[in-house]
Amino acid sequence: MRPRRPRKDTLVIAVVLTALMLVLGLAFWALRTASDSERQARQATAADATAITQLSSALEQTRAQLQAHGVTPSAPPATEIVQGVPGAQGAAGSAGPAGSPGVAGATGLPGVEGKAGATGATGPAGATGPAGLVGATGPAGPAGPAGSAGAAGVQGPPGQNGQNGAPGATGATGPAPSSWTWTDSTGTTYTCSQTAPGATTYACAASGSPSQSPTPTPSPSQSATTPTAQAAKRNGTVVATGPE
Repeated sequence: MRPRRPRKDTLVIAVVLTALMLVLGLAFWALRTASDSERQARQATAADATAITQLSSALEQTRAQLQAHGVTPSAPPATEIVQGVPGAQGAAGSAGPAGSPGVAGATGLPGVEGKAGATGATGPAGATGPAGLVGATGPAGPAGPAGSAGAAGVQGPPGQNGQNGAPGATGATGPAPSSWTWTDSTGTTYTCSQTAPGATTYACAASGSPSQSPTPTPSPSQSATTPTAQAAKRNGTVVATGPE
């Protein structure tokens, strides 16, 4: 006997069952994916809520510290800021009819300042501007240090001889000399000394006598240190009076 061929109805039923199983699998996968996305959205929403709560607490502490120091904060309280922030975006639903425009939301907090950009290339030099007005003269600066001495100049020609000055006044009479010497015509030298300190009489003694002869009286030409003198010979000693 030849094998029986499957009936056409059986094949249709198998194809329908296979398609149904595929549809059920796709639906289960879609539900599983939607459930995971919803769970992740809930977790993100919870994390955002925790961050907002912590930021609100820190902001309230900062406001309290500023107010304690007498400073009025320019930012509003955290509750007002949170109320003005829209909630997290939910799962996309079916498209509904177009609604009226909503109220504009509150301005968000300023973001963190970005890093400074790289220095740009140097631009071309601009045209020379017109000359400005001359400014007022500034105050004089302090005196500078003294300069070093210059080199000696060339010696000039000798000057003319000056005129003789007028004779000076006659000076006061000086004290009497303490001693003096003189030589007579015979070549004998006498040394005369004061008989007493400050006296005007002198005792003269011959320091050399080539021949025995009366002792002459000394004259101004015979003395180099005194003017006129009178002498007398007494036992080989000459007593003379000082200059008058």
